[in-house]
Amino acid sequence: MMGWRVGWLTGPAEWIAAVTPLHQHMVTSAPTLTQEAVAPALATLDDVREETMRVFRARRALAQEGARALRGVTFCEGEGAFYLFLDVRRAWNGGSVELAARILEDEDVMVVPGVGFGPGGEGHLRVAYTVEAAKLSVAFERLERFFARRVA
Repeated sequence: MMGWRVGWLTGPAEWIAAVTPLHQHMVTSAPTLTQEAVAPALATLDDVREETMRVFRARRALAQEGARALRGVTFCEGEGAFYLFLDVRRAWNGGSVELAARILEDEDVMVVPGVGFGPGGEGHLRVAYTVEAAKLSVAFERLERFFARRVA
């Protein structure tokens, strides 16, 4: 349930006890609507987990393949997320907000500026692979075209 920001932590009792005071000051509670949506999702978790993992592994592979084709762009091939964090510093001299706006304007592809993730994120773009494979392929074709025009 990406975006719903509902989760839980499991681990040794002493770890949970150490984290609980921090958690109490960071999170108030999940909204009622979110709790109502999570209950049936948890009830069917085993039924959909494998299929969801298969779909997202395929999307991750597709996104990584597309990212490898982007001139002047590198990325870390992580395994635990639903996005890639592209390092565009060799391909773009400006800020990530300006770059994200230019990509949206020129290629109709929405990416998230890396600076939104802190100062170390500047020079990066976050690209989610939460959309269906066909749309993801089109997005990376457009990104490839965009970066090909900017990197000799």
